[in-house]
Formats: sequence, C-alpha cells, structure tokens
Amino acid sequence: MRSIVLGLAFAWCGSVFAATGEIHFATWNIGHFSCGRSTQAIIPDEKAEEMAARYRLFIDYAGVEIMGLAEYSSCYTKTGKKRVPGALFPDWLIALEGTKRGLMCNALFLREGAVTETREREYPDRVRSAYYKFARVRLNGVEFCLVETTLERTDSEEAPHRADKEKQILTLIEDFKDEPYVIIGGDFQVRQIRGDTQDLWKEYDPFVKAGWKLAHRGELKTAYTKKGGKPKLPLDNIIVKGFDIRDVRVQSDPALSDHALLRATLVANPAPEKKE
Repeated sequence: MRSIVLGLAFAWCGSVFAATGEIHFATWNIGHFSCGRSTQAIIPDEKAEEMAARYRLFIDYAGVEIMGLAEYSSCYTKTGKKRVPGALFPDWLIALEGTKRGLMCNALFLREGAVTETREREYPDRVRSAYYKFARVRLNGVEFCLVETTLERTDSEEAPHRADKEKQILTLIEDFKDEPYVIIGGDFQVRQIRGDTQDLWKEYDPFVKAGWKLAHRGELKTAYTKKGGKPKLPLDNIIVKGFDIRDVRVQSDPALSDHALLRATLVANPAPEKKE
C-alpha cells in the first residue's frame, strides 16, 4: 500500500486498462469544490480554467476507468456557470450525477464500459438525506454493481440516531446480498466516538462478517483535520464482494479537497457456479 501526496498533480500517460476481470477504481470525497468549507463551490470564475486543468491532471494521475465522487457538486465555480463533466472529465464516456441533498451528493464517472441500470436510494435510518448512487456496469468482461455513498457521522447525534450508520451499512449488505460482484466506494465517516480509543474498525464488522473485503483497515489516512500537512483520518474506503484488492494507494492535493483520493486495482474472482 502506498501514499502519495501531490503538491502539484502529474499527467496520466497512456492507458493501463487491459486485463480481463481487472477493474481500476477510485473514490474521492471532492468536498463540493470548497475544500470542505462549504456545501457550494468557492472557486472564482477567473480561476476556472487553471483549477480545471489541475483537477484533470490529478484525476488522470489516478489511472482508473471508474471514479466515484462523494460530496459532489455539478458545478465547480462559485457562480455555478462551469459544469464538472465537460471541464474535469472531458474524455470520459459516462457521467452519472446524483441528486444534491444538502451535504449529500454522490456521482459516478466511467472512462469506458456500459451501464445497464442506475438508481438512487435513501437509507431508511438517517438524520440527513444520506443515500447511495448505484449503477450496474459491464467492463473488462465483468458485470458488477457499483455504488458511491457517504454515510452519516452519527457520533455527535442524539442517542436515538447513533445507530444509524450501522443500519446504513446493514442496508448496503442486504441490498446487494444476492449480487456476486459489488464495488462500494465512499466516505464511511469512521472516527473516534466522543474521544474514546475504541477500535474504529468495529464499525465495519458487519461487512467483514458478511464476507466483504476492505481496501484498508485504518492504516491509510484520507482526510485532513486542518489545512496543510498530511491526511489524518481514515474516513474513506473501498469495500468489495467478489473481487481481490491490489495496489491500494492514497493520492492527495490539499488545494483540491480536504480528502485524499483512494484507488485500488480490483481483480474479479471466478464466477460462482450456478445452482441447478
């Protein structure tokens, strides 16, 4: 596992997408293009082209065919005149922009592949409008379910809602229990509860017990606690079923988001035999 901090982004050179059954995926909480300071973009129009170029270089450097974005906004400038798909993902084939519901907004971008189904679902147990964006995708010889989500931070909520995040995880497991191949990316809001030193990863026990795999178990930090420095909190993850996880790494530029991008290579396991 590697961590890469980028003061300036670098260009992605050439395609690395080839192997059948291999998916290159990244999830990134893009912070509404405000570095986490607002639910609206703060980039002025006069810096639109400069910042769009920087975002494109950063995105290309990840070297993936699929990218999920959390805390997404469809426009990346303060005036709302500059749209994201054409400016930041000009050569990508498919843009699936989710509904903006306050802080919550999820999107999926595909450089290649085919989408046969898409939908959104709000979690039954929530304080805010937490939901997931879903697509059924065919790529590199695999058909799989693709999800981007942001769960709720429940440690600061009143007692009746502190179990909401666990229920949201259980909703994901239940919704995709019959699917052989699933990729879930997003901000899972894993953090200490009221300063306790509990094992943060117990929050993921339902996934582990159900046989899912995690890209990391806290060793990769993906969110900043303050401007500058290095990411400190392991909030973001990639969680899969039916895939092995390889080449996990973090890529960050604090001028672009208060979260780092997390990417991984996912290799599909042999298809399960159908029951007669």
